Formats: sequence, C-alpha cells, structure tokens
Amino acid sequence: MNGRTIHKLKTFLGAAIICLVCFIMPMNTILAQEKPGDAVNCGRAFNFSKSPGHSSVDPLLLADSSGTVHLFWAERITGPPNDVINTPDAVLYAAWNGESWSLPVDLFLSPKELYNRRINALRGVIDDEGNIHLTWIGPDNTFFYSSAHASRASQSNAWRTPVYIAADQSGAQYSANINFMPPNTLHIAYGRELDENDNQTVVHIRSTDGGLTWSAPKTIYIVPYVDRGASNVRVWVNSPDKVYVTWTEWDTSGNGQAIFFARSLDNGLTWEKPVMLAERRGIEYERDWVTLAVLGEDELVAFWEGGYRAYRQAQYSYDGGVTWGLPIDTLDWLIADNGFAEFVRDGADRLHLFVFQRIREGNEDRNPFGRDTNGLWHSIWEGETQWREPHIVGEPNDGNFVTVAVRGGNEFFAAWFTYLDLELYLIQCQFKDTPAIPLQPWTNVPPLPVNTSAEAEAGADQPLPTAVPTAAAASSFTFPTATAPTPSPGNTILIGVIPTLFIILIVTAVGWQRRRHSR
Repeated sequence: MNGRTIHKLKTFLGAAIICLVCFIMPMNTILAQEKPGDAVNCGRAFNFSKSPGHSSVDPLLLADSSGTVHLFWAERITGPPNDVINTPDAVLYAAWNGESWSLPVDLFLSPKELYNRRINALRGVIDDEGNIHLTWIGPDNTFFYSSAHASRASQSNAWRTPVYIAADQSGAQYSANINFMPPNTLHIAYGRELDENDNQTVVHIRSTDGGLTWSAPKTIYIVPYVDRGASNVRVWVNSPDKVYVTWTEWDTSGNGQAIFFARSLDNGLTWEKPVMLAERRGIEYERDWVTLAVLGEDELVAFWEGGYRAYRQAQYSYDGGVTWGLPIDTLDWLIADNGFAEFVRDGADRLHLFVFQRIREGNEDRNPFGRDTNGLWHSIWEGETQWREPHIVGEPNDGNFVTVAVRGGNEFFAAWFTYLDLELYLIQCQFKDTPAIPLQPWTNVPPLPVNTSAEAEAGADQPLPTAVPTAAAASSFTFPTATAPTPSPGNTILIGVIPTLFIILIVTAVGWQRRRHSR
C-alpha cells in the first residue's frame, strides 16, 4: 500500500469517525437528561408467582425500617389447574431481605366448607412498632383483619387469628382500606351494605389498641340511590389528626359515576360533609380510581381516571380539601383504565407517581418503543401542578393494579398482575442520586400472640368461619433477576446500532482497500 493510499484511507476513517461521534452525541444528550429521582438500574420484570392454571392477583408491597420488603398477594392454591372456579382462596407471602426472596408461604386459607372461597383486595400498613396490619375481602363479601410483627411475618403462628370485621361489607372491588396514624390509631374505611334493599354507605372504624378492638361503624356518606354503591375506597392520614377518605360511586353499568373526598380533623372521631370531586357527564367514560397525596401544609392532590375517555386527571386543593380546583389532564399523552396510580416518597422526600398506561392514539411519535405500548410509567412532582415527563419503568408489559414500596429511601420494588395469565410480576429499581435512609434492625420484638376464639370475636360483627392459618414454614431462594442497568428506551436503540455501525465501517474500509489493490 503506497503513501497516497494510506493517506486516503486515514482521511476516510477520520471522516467516518467524525460522523460516528456526531451520531453518538444524541445518546450522550439522552444520558445527560437523567435527573435525580429517575428510575435507574432496573432489573428485568419477572413472573414471581409462577402459578400456571391458578390465578395470582392483587399484590401488596410494604417495606419496613429494617430493610425487609414484604409482598402479599391472593392466589388459588386448591383444586386442579384451570378449574372452572379459579378465584384466589389464600393469602400468600414472601419477603426480600436485601439479597434474596423467601420462598412463598400461604398464611391464610379460606374455609373449605364454603363454596365461594374468594380472597382479594389485600390492603395493609406497618405501624411505628413494626406490626403489619392486613385486611382482605373474603368469601361472600366478608371482611377480615389480622396482624403480625414484621420480623415474623413469614411464620403463620405469628399472625393473630383473623378478625371477622364486617358481615355487611358491599364486596365491590377494593371497597375496604386500612391506614395508621401515629402514635397508636388504626383507621379502616369500607363500603357497607346492611340490606340489598337499603342504600349503601361508606363507613369508618378505628382501633387504638393495635387492632384488638374496633369502634362501631361511623357513617361518612350515604349513597343516594339504591342501585349504586361504593368501591375503590381508600383512607389516608396526615399528622397530627387529619384523616381523609376517598371513594368511587358506581352504578349498574359497572363504571364509576362520581368520586368523593371526606375528611376528619380529630383523628376520625367526627367527619365533615363529603365533597364531590367530579361526576360523569353525558357520554363520558367514567370517574374512578382516586389516589391522594399530601403536597404541603393544607395542599393536596387527588389523582384519578376518567373523562371523555380513560384519562388521568389531577385536582388540587390548597385549603386542606375544603375546595378543589378543576381537573387537569395530566400525563396527557397516556391513556388506560388499569387501576390506581400509586404515590411514594424517596429518601430526598420527592413525591413519585407510578401508573400503568398506554400511548394515546395520535402520540405514537412519543412512543420510544415504536408500538402500542402498555407499561408501568413513572413521574415526579416538580412543584405547583408540574410533573416530570413520564418514562416507562423496565420494558413494556400488560400489567394492572400496581403496588410500590421504597426500601432504604433509594430503591423501590413494584408488583402487579396481568389479566392475560393471572400471574404476579415484580421489578426492582433504584432512584438516581437519592440518599439512602439508614436501616434499623428491630430490637423489641413482641412474643408470639396467643390466638383465642375470643379475639376473633372482637370485630364490629359476630364472626362466621374464619380464615385458617396454615402451618407452612419459609425458606430462602433467589430469583435470577438482571442486575445490570436498564438503559432508557432511546439509549437502547442507539446503543444497539453502534456495534453495527462499527462493523459497517470496517467492512467498507477493507472493501475499499481491496478495490484499490485490484485496480
């Protein structure tokens, strides 16, 4: 190869490298766009329940101050796979200790003498002493409560005999919820139906002795129509003594017709008149799935789904919920009716929003995956009514009803189930540039409870056959989750193209050299 040829080859390679660098620059720009609080280093979402032919639904994630992440869900564990009756009949549990997940165990099994053994709508909270308080809707619209210390949650004998809280629960989806107000008050709100010919109500009960006894139901709201009821009830607390309840009022179409907010300023002793946040009009789709977050002193946001189609709307109150502004179409290029959005706070006290959505028609150019993408989207509140541009967590999937828990302030777990296979899925990520909160192992672990039939009768109603704790014991196993950082969608495309460009560059250079020699 003569000097002239070498010079031309160097010139060609130099120009190609310059073009390649120019191409890479957008990727660096994308990388630079990652901001503190963004979801990074995500493992791959994986099938956690692995229960083919047996439904696994309604996950609940809780994280305690020791660093343990608790996962509860409802699963069918009896009968043959793909049985005609495939409703979940057990409460299952697993825990993450920082390195691996425990083997799932079944904590409670519906009484076998009942034909309808349904268990669903798991809800729970951890109090300041480390006790997990769990509720679920059981067979024939029953409503149960139990508790155990977080350090012993995998031991079935550590759980109190389930209390049959209410025989008059309406049984609509997610129509009961529990929360904890420090230092010692548990709050439960639920939809109540005394008789099928009576108007349904939303009621509140509370306990100040760790769930041993509960107050009589106090009515918050009476549904004004006999063919309507309350669903998707949630209860929120805001220290020192403010308690909030939100719910959906549905009709016989199955869609939400109106959404409501109510508050108590004396830790649930008395309740103010509820406020209607929004009501369905004309041919609009619905109003449903209210999620609440405290933004500041007397500053609240209610995030819900509905409008002409399944749009996510945000409403703000700056007087503690007395009055509310007009709905704002938030995340305005996403759409879907996939359950509640979920709020969590990280170690920097940033407010995060997670919600399952897909791309709205006409916004395909904003879809980083180039197709009709359903997935778990993440955003961060940035003040006033501004939310960070949403990004998908992990890869596209067809999930519903997400639950999220933050461990140690700077990492989070999200779980959901899919209607396609009725399996439970889980993903683990970190928050970018977020300080960790020191973990604090439990030191004062209470003795195992002495479960008695008298305790089971301490609820607001006389008990029917209670759920049965199983004798399963936990062991440990590790899932093969991905540990490498998950690139953003744009980075995935660019990074995948770069090796191809290098190969094309080399082949072109070699071919050019051979042609020069053949002349």
